[in-house]
Amino acid sequence: MAIARSGYWVTGSNRRSAPLRFAGMDNPPANHSTTRVLVVEDDSGYAELVVRRLTRFGFEVTIAPTLQAARAELDRVFDSIDCLVVDLSLPDAIELEAIDTLTALATSLPLIAHSVTENRDTAMAAIRLGAQDFVRKGEDRGERLARAILFAVERKGFEAELIARAHRDHLTGLANRGLFDDSLARGIASARRHGRELTIAFADVDNFKRINDVHGHSVGDLVLCEIARRLLASVRTTDLVARFGGDEFVVLCVDAAGSGTTEPLKSRLEKALAAPFEHPDGEPLRVTVSLGVVSSAPTDHDNLSAETILGQADQLMYDAKQSRRRFQARRHEQEATEPSVARRKG
Repeated sequence: MAIARSGYWVTGSNRRSAPLRFAGMDNPPANHSTTRVLVVEDDSGYAELVVRRLTRFGFEVTIAPTLQAARAELDRVFDSIDCLVVDLSLPDAIELEAIDTLTALATSLPLIAHSVTENRDTAMAAIRLGAQDFVRKGEDRGERLARAILFAVERKGFEAELIARAHRDHLTGLANRGLFDDSLARGIASARRHGRELTIAFADVDNFKRINDVHGHSVGDLVLCEIARRLLASVRTTDLVARFGGDEFVVLCVDAAGSGTTEPLKSRLEKALAAPFEHPDGEPLRVTVSLGVVSSAPTDHDNLSAETILGQADQLMYDAKQSRRRFQARRHEQEATEPSVARRKG
């Protein structure tokens, strides 16, 4: 059944298998035949048994005999895997090392711990490390493992949906302040580690209160959504656009050193934000947006902090608002710039 090839035992799928049935479960979830499972198992005999059992239920199964092979397989075909089933006795992993490594490497994938012995402490430790379930080997003819896989995939998908909701602004659909703060911290760490250039753009709607007062909050919401749409259309999929709060927006870009992101980004955002806005009734709507763009080169990263670069972009945006130039950009400066509370609106 299994074929050794480049460190993996790779199998096909049984698309013509009978409908999946479990004891006590009359209506299994639909689309089970499309569930793709990476089983990390070094015992070739048991691996073949797992393949036979799971393909009988309609799963697609790939076997990786070591932790190293599993990591390589994830790097190669991450998007083609729906669930991980991981043996706790791999030759290149000590105790729960495989669970710890793979849950960190594939945070979006559900993982099931699999072992020949059922030790409560070990099982609970695996769950605490991120495993969705613990299944003892040879417990039945595969029904328990198959059911655990399906339920794990469903639970993980639901968790991902909840996390996405928690990290998104409910009005614009952009990333929210919490997700932006986390992303900026990771972006700074990545810029330092890989010598990359980091750019922040800070945008604020001018006299937004007047828009709400004159045209109503529903029109104000439409303006915010339109600005969000224009910002997203002006950046790459690798960049992050967030609603920072109220009528404020931020853009985060991390690029290779010397890529010259600042001016091109400023030009794209300026063009997008300067385009005319329309009232829902078709009449022109006066909306202006002030923008500050700050970029930090790798040589500046030793003294770079989230508060410093964000504060400088915010201050630059305010300077643009006060000077009525609307759009300004510059390099990151070494000294910290604290945004003034008194000038937050204008």
